Amino acid sequence: YRELAARWPKWRSTGLWASAWLEMGAGSHGAAVRLIDELLEGGRGGAIRPQAMLQGIVLSFDQGRLGDAVARAQALERSYPQMPWGAAARYWEARAGGRPARADELGSTVYREWVVPQKRVTVDVPMLGVAMPPGLADLLAPTENRPAGAEERQSLDRAEFFLERGLDEWGRREIHYAETRGAGRGSEADRLARLAWDAGALDVYLRLLEPWTRAPEWRHPLRYLGAVTGALDPKIGVDPLLVVALIDVESRGDPGARSAAGAIGLMQLLPGTANRYTSEPMDATDLELPLVNIEIGCRHLEALFSRFGGREERVLAAYNAGVAAVERWDAVWPGRDGPRFVDGVEWVETRNYVRKILAHRAELHRRVAELSAGGPGLVTPSSGGI
Repeated sequence: YRELAARWPKWRSTGLWASAWLEMGAGSHGAAVRLIDELLEGGRGGAIRPQAMLQGIVLSFDQGRLGDAVARAQALERSYPQMPWGAAARYWEARAGGRPARADELGSTVYREWVVPQKRVTVDVPMLGVAMPPGLADLLAPTENRPAGAEERQSLDRAEFFLERGLDEWGRREIHYAETRGAGRGSEADRLARLAWDAGALDVYLRLLEPWTRAPEWRHPLRYLGAVTGALDPKIGVDPLLVVALIDVESRGDPGARSAAGAIGLMQLLPGTANRYTSEPMDATDLELPLVNIEIGCRHLEALFSRFGGREERVLAAYNAGVAAVERWDAVWPGRDGPRFVDGVEWVETRNYVRKILAHRAELHRRVAELSAGGPGLVTPSSGGI
């Protein structure tokens, strides 16, 4: 993750944030704080920034660095005064400043104004680090003698609550936690599937589908849809499912795939092609990393997309056969529509390649539309499957 952050500016915040969490998991809180500070340096961090600032407060407090925790809390409140960040910042400032009564009052505000009105969510808010204040215990379901599955339901309640407020990352964390607690194997499986779909947690969604779905395109290439979507520039307009279909045809979703011509990884990139889009030379090991391969492959595809004016048949033909070949074929009969251009492609392999990817993309769109109709529940044999 550190290498990812250093090598690829687009993934800097994600790499440092993941590294910090790994250090926290290993008990190295000092190292985690240093990584968080590096992430926040110069006002950077993007959408992760408020969460990282809050985590820095909590870690400083846990280390007994109360003055630092107060300063960090004040910085968070200045940057994000709105609920819930402002309330969480004031809560931690009061705790670190030795004002427990004020902390309890602020904790009550978080629960009364942000959590309790939702009614479905009557549990702690671990992502904010705000402990339940005294006097509000009656708002929570008793922890003893809870029916089986109560913890999973509460985790899904939290996920739903966060997703409704645009806190997608927190929602995904709760979804992954609910899955580890067995929510995918019981009565909450359908709800977990729907929330996973809404949150973009397609890894969870596809694992829930796996017992009943055997189609290869559902088993592996779609697991990379989130990475593809993140790598594409929406202004250019490449269809993410076109890239997923290309990955399936090129490598069947195998990050270690190699061709006789020396192409490597998910999108079968030649090192010479990859190096056009990087500041440092790429080797085979680099190109076997899924995120790296997808990032560079999408840049290459977008460059072709811009060169050929978004005409997908020509873009795919150039990806397979090269720009010079496409320009030669196009010059024979300029201005042809997509299907007629493909008919005129000289090489049978490239003709079949373009048609296969476009047909596969159409099938993916059809299946996604079927699953989305009325909300994509968990597909089982009894419901007809896919």
